[in-house]
Order: sequence, then structure tokens, then C-alpha cells
Amino acid sequence: MNSCHHKSNLSPHQTLLYCLTTSSCFVASLYIFVPPAVQRLPRDDPLHIRWRSAVIVAFVFICISIYPWLFCQAAIENDDNHDKEPSFLVYLGIVRQQSLAECIVQDVKILLHACVLYLGSFSCTWIEIYQYACQLQSDELTNNTRISTNSNVHFSPTPLLLHMIKSIQQTVLQPKLSSLHQCSTNQTIRWIHLRNLLIAPIVEEIVFRSLLLPPLLSHYTTTQSAWIAPLFFGVAHFHHHYTKRHLYADSKHLMASLVLQWGYTTLFGAYASHVFVRTGSLWGVCAVHSFCNWMGLPEVGFVRRGSMLFGYRWLIGILYGVGISMFVRLFDSEMNWFPEVSVIGSLVRGA
Repeated sequence: MNSCHHKSNLSPHQTLLYCLTTSSCFVASLYIFVPPAVQRLPRDDPLHIRWRSAVIVAFVFICISIYPWLFCQAAIENDDNHDKEPSFLVYLGIVRQQSLAECIVQDVKILLHACVLYLGSFSCTWIEIYQYACQLQSDELTNNTRISTNSNVHFSPTPLLLHMIKSIQQTVLQPKLSSLHQCSTNQTIRWIHLRNLLIAPIVEEIVFRSLLLPPLLSHYTTTQSAWIAPLFFGVAHFHHHYTKRHLYADSKHLMASLVLQWGYTTLFGAYASHVFVRTGSLWGVCAVHSFCNWMGLPEVGFVRRGSMLFGYRWLIGILYGVGISMFVRLFDSEMNWFPEVSVIGSLVRGA
């Protein structure tokens, strides 16, 4: 089917049932089609990751194949506008109607928008680099003073900028190169990174954004849809705690972990859903998902008195506040960071 006249024959309750069925089948497939012997392996075992990846990739292809049969009306021969209707892949965000250059610019904007939220975390890294450079300079001055005292030879101090370059090399570049080397030599680490940074972001964004949001937009507003879809995304992550329930001392710790995970995934899902609906870019949202998986939760260890960043806690806190403020501000249509009119919403409601 080349073109898609998106239909809304399903009632709101039927649409919610479709969303629940899709997300439930996504989770169930991991338990039904992965052999029991493989399921008993650790979650980070390469064989376990390969099996789960194969199952969910197959599930995604099946869902994409079924989607036009559920939500695209048949061609109307006497309808002149039918030939102008986009492919159903446009509704899913897999294909876009803009030029390649426009798509790249928009996706870079999406990624930079997510980076703004981590302004505090980035500041922690740069402060650590600065502190290490100051320590290198202090060690050099101590060394040179001792040598000068013994030999009457005077040394000119190395500029702090050169120590900063050395600090970046030792605290950032070398660990990253070591991590890349581990990925190339250690199969377990390689598959964990592939799962967290490539497979999971793409698969989850297709299932919980592409396949759920266009049908929801047929009955709900952009804001409502952006908050409804993440509920299924958050609930779908509960099965992780079922497999790791033995790690918790009691049910209270398990429940607290469940609530924290649900809250985080729901908030991220709402953000990703809103960006997807506004821009129509699946790949930009996948990039953000991968970036957030790589960054993890924001750094908050600087508030501990024993932390090397404790002395900078007010500066880091202010930068976190600035980052959050800029993050929220960039959603404003006056900033022109995102399209003023919802791309996916316009497609669905104009169909």
C-alpha cells in the first residue's frame, strides 16, 4: 500500500484496547518465544540478548505490516486527493516528507534539546576535568620547587590550559578508547551496548510511539495523546522487576523501585511522545532515547559532603536549573525550535 488515508473507525475505547494489546504482546513475546533455558540466563548474557533482540525485531516487523490493514482505508478511485496522501510510513515517522537537509537539521535540534537537560551533568564532568588539571599543575609546581631548591634550576610553570588538555585526555579520551576496545574484544559488553544504545531505542520507539500515537491522535488532543501513550510504555517496563525481584530485600524496596522506574519511563515517554508528534521524526526520538540511555539519570552525587564536587554544589545546582528552564522554554512555539503545528496530528486529522 503506497498511500494511506488514515481512518479512525475504532472508538476511543477500542483504540485504548489496541494500545494495551500491542504493548502487552510486546512484553509477552519475550516470554513466549524465548526458550525457557535462555530465559534462565542472566539478562546481560549475550545469548539472552540475541534471542530477545530477534524476537522483538520480528514483532516490530509484524506490527508494521499489520498497521496499514488496521488504520488505512482502501483507495477511492474517484478521489483525486488520494494520490497526494502520504505512505503509512510517514504516519509512523519512518519516512518523512521534508528534504534530507531539513530532516537532519530537525534531528540535530531534537538531540541538542535533550542535551540541554543534562547541562548540570556536563558541568560536573568539566569541573572534574578542571580539578584534575589543577592537581596536575600543583604536583608540577611542587616537583619543580623541590628540584629548583636542590639544583638552583628555575622552571617556568606549564599553562593551566595545557594541563586541561592533558586532563581531558586522561579523564575522558582514554576511558572512552578503553571502552571501545572492550566493545571490540568483549562479546558481553558489545551486546549490552548494542541493546541499550541501538536495538532497544529503535524497537521501543516504534512500538510505543509510532504504532500508538497516530491512532490516539484520532480521538485525543496532542497533549492528551502524549501523556496516554507513555502509560503503556511505563507499564511495559514492569517485567524487568519480575526477573530481578530476588535482588530486593523486601516488598517495600521492590515497590519503591517499581514506582521510580514507572515515573521515570512515563516522564521520558511523555517527552518523547510530544517530540514525535510535533516533529514527525522517529529517528530523532530514537537518537534522544539512545543518548538518555548512555547518559543515565542526572548526576546528583555532588550534594554529598564527601564528594569532590561538593564545593561546587551551588554552581552545579544553578546550571541544572538553567538547563531545565531552557529545556522547557525551547518547547515554546516562539523559539521556533520545534514545528508550531503538530506534524503527525495534522496528518491524522487532515486524513
